[in-house]
Amino acid sequence: MTVSGRSLPGWRWLLLVPLPVLLWAAWQQRLFAPLPQDWRLLVLAIAAWHLLLSAGLWGRARTGFVWLAPLPALLAIAAFAGVGAVAAAGLIALVALALGLWLGGRSLGLGLALLVGLGVLAGALGWSSALPLHRRWLYLLLALPLLWVQRHAIAAAMARAFRRTRVLARRHPLPLLLLSFAASVASTGLWLPSLNYDDNALHLSVPAQLLAFARYQPDLMHQAWGYVP
Repeated sequence: MTVSGRSLPGWRWLLLVPLPVLLWAAWQQRLFAPLPQDWRLLVLAIAAWHLLLSAGLWGRARTGFVWLAPLPALLAIAAFAGVGAVAAAGLIALVALALGLWLGGRSLGLGLALLVGLGVLAGALGWSSALPLHRRWLYLLLALPLLWVQRHAIAAAMARAFRRTRVLARRHPLPLLLLSFAASVASTGLWLPSLNYDDNALHLSVPAQLLAFARYQPDLMHQAWGYVP
């Protein structure tokens, strides 16, 4: 019995021991009662899908099962926000990845490059939000050449991430499936910016003004968080 290279099959199921205890405690305390019915059904569907995939982890194609794990969450966000919004988010992620690889070099990991690129985008767009520059054609005019120049770096970074994830899926499929379940459920809380009225007012006002006027006009008389962007 060794621990080098592989996890012990008899011990890995111990990771699931706290889960039924937490679910039973949440049910007894009625923590799920205030939640909307559609959200509970969505979480139930995600849980059922991951349990179904976990039943096939012992087969020969268990790596393929892990790749299918995020599918319900992706379909749900596409139905909630629309295919166009999901495509726009994907384009932003690609542009951020291209920026991160350009600034940090091709040796930068995909996750770190994505974070660097998103930070640069947030800073640039935030500080320039008061200027009448925010138009779709200008965004595309800046994004498409960057993606074309960095296409080989993006492809190489995604290929490295794919190979590493494939190795993890082959060696540790169950923990990766649990991670997918936790990330899928947690992501539903990010579909709306906040439950606070003033926070929602800001998040709805910024894109509305950018679409209407190609700029954001902060006004502290009407919004206390007006200068947050």
